[in-house]
Amino acid sequence: MTNEATEKPDPRACALARHILWLSYDNAPEPYVYDSGTNSFQHDGTGASVRFDAVVEALAAELYEDGEGLYGEGVSYDTCGGEFAVLTDDEADLAWDAALDSYLDDCVLPDLPGTLQHYFDRDAWKRDARHDGRGHCLSPYDGTEYEERDPDTGECFYIYRTS
Repeated sequence: MTNEATEKPDPRACALARHILWLSYDNAPEPYVYDSGTNSFQHDGTGASVRFDAVVEALAAELYEDGEGLYGEGVSYDTCGGEFAVLTDDEADLAWDAALDSYLDDCVLPDLPGTLQHYFDRDAWKRDARHDGRGHCLSPYDGTEYEERDPDTGECFYIYRTS
């Protein structure tokens, strides 16, 4: 018989939970409260100090997947007044490439006269556009890419606020 209480939440949800707590310790789920005087989390009912990882896991357990992430890559979450996508490095690269293709197809090429479209160098344009970084394309909310590393496995997740 498996004890579900000891089952660790999904690593993507934990990465997002660490990020959400980094944004504001006030985002801690009940019954945990952040005590700025001691710079630690405490259990609201008992006042006992609580490990940061325990708060992360409690918050992660409250998160629910809201669907596919960006351009079919990763996972999206709707939480704490915003929508976030959590992707691995490879997933973020694929989503970035799809976002640039989409922008070209929807915004750039339709305005280019048909006789000139075959002269347009998509690869050169995408190479130049990449100088702004993935966050610029994948995070329409603030253009920022956040990185969170799983402390147990070392796996890195990239978080983008999408709204």
